[in-house]
Amino acid sequence: MAAVAGIGIGLQVIGALGQRSAGRQARRAARQNAVLERMETAEQSRRLRIEQREREGLAEAISFGTGTAGTGSQAMVLDRMRVEHQQEMDWLRTSGAQRERVARMGGDMAARQGTAGMVSGLAGAALSAYGIFGPRG
Repeated sequence: MAAVAGIGIGLQVIGALGQRSAGRQARRAARQNAVLERMETAEQSRRLRIEQREREGLAEAISFGTGTAGTGSQAMVLDRMRVEHQQEMDWLRTSGAQRERVARMGGDMAARQGTAGMVSGLAGAALSAYGIFGPRG
């Protein structure tokens, strides 16, 4: 009977250690996702900036073609366009940074849950061992 109990306790310990390992793996995966989020945001920012410059250049070319280049209204339109473009870029970078943070937080939370599961499992194994093999009295 003690051998069967010992096997059960051993399985509890293995399960507890497995929880910690799973938490660590989840953290690593989340960190990789966070790096990918950062890279994706950088690429989106690069592409957006190219697109914005093209739009600004087109607006300037149109103003030269219509004879409004250098006028106050043309300058106001370009200034407003540049402000809007900067706001778009700021939002893209902010939202990308937030997605990166959320990915990291998810991994950290999974790792903490894995550690808590391990501690709980080891405590359960210790209590089982004490109940089976502990002092009788």
